[in-house]
Amino acid sequence: LVFWFTARERERLREGGAKRSAVSWAVKEAVYKAINTGQSFVPKKFEVFRRDKAGYECQHEGVSLKDRSRLAVWEVDDHVAVTAIIADSPLALNGLPQIGGKSLTQSREGTKKEATEFDSSIHNSQHKMLHGVT
Repeated sequence: LVFWFTARERERLREGGAKRSAVSWAVKEAVYKAINTGQSFVPKKFEVFRRDKAGYECQHEGVSLKDRSRLAVWEVDDHVAVTAIIADSPLALNGLPQIGGKSLTQSREGTKKEATEFDSSIHNSQHKMLHGVT
């Protein structure tokens, strides 16, 4: 864990167990993929915080991404996935759909349907931004 999580994260993970570790890792990986411009993945450069009972936030190299990110945690059948949208500025998030996660009790079919709807709404929002449609 020393190579993957910061000291503060390791302390929080001791209290939260395996599930919290899996979610924290998935958030790190999703944020890395969302902002990656070719650099290698260095997990300790990303620090994950539990924002409240409904969400998470992440810092990259000590800089909070809270105001320019949207994160959603999807938990189904003991698996975790995270969607991450990281914008260049908070204003760039305007017009993008709010995203939310699902708990372990969500059915697979419901999650697949919602994920497909989310993909469509992101595509439509990106199309509008690229082509100046409001």
